[in-house]
Amino acid sequence: MTTLKFMIAVLLLGTSLVNDGRDRKPQKSGFKQHRVASAMVPYIGGNKVAASPPKGYEDLLTLWVDIKSPKGYRGEYAKLLVPDSSGVIPVRGRLVFRGQGSDYQNFEFRVGSLIERSGQPIRLVFNTKALDGASYSFRGIYTQSQQLSDRPISLEGEIRKFVHGRQTSKTMIRFVPFNIKE
Repeated sequence: MTTLKFMIAVLLLGTSLVNDGRDRKPQKSGFKQHRVASAMVPYIGGNKVAASPPKGYEDLLTLWVDIKSPKGYRGEYAKLLVPDSSGVIPVRGRLVFRGQGSDYQNFEFRVGSLIERSGQPIRLVFNTKALDGASYSFRGIYTQSQQLSDRPISLEGEIRKFVHGRQTSKTMIRFVPFNIKE
C-alpha cells in the first residue's frame, strides 16, 4: 500500500481515535517497550512546517504537543505516555500562528491523542478550541524514510480549518521536529 493510500485510510478512521483522558486505563506493562514512552522525541515537543507551508497556512509557526499530566504530578513522565488498552495516549498541545505585529494566536487542543498500536505508525489526532470563531482539526501519522534512516521522523496529515463550525479549508501538511538549543 502506498504511503498516500495508507495516510488516507488512517485519516478516514475519524474522531473515535481522540480521547480526552477521562476514561484512561494505562496498560500495566513497562513503558520501555512502548515507542512513544521510550523515545518521547519527536512525539512530544515542537514541530515546524516542513518546506513551504500550504496556501492559507503561511502564518503557522509551530505545532506543539505536550504530555497531559494530572495537576501536581511528580512521577516519571514517560509513564504518562504508555497507551491504554486501545492504544490511546491523551496529550495536550497547541497550534501557534503569527498574529498582528508581535502577537501570536494560540489554538490550544480541546482534545488530542497520540495513538500507538503494534505494527502501525504512531498517529496524532486533535481538535482545537475556537479562537475568534476559528478552530482546527488534524489527523496524521509519524513517518520516517526507509532510505534515509538519519532523516528525522516527520508528521504528515490532513489539517482542516473551521470558522463558526463550518469547514473553510482542508489540506495536507508535513511537520518536522525542531530542537531548542540552550
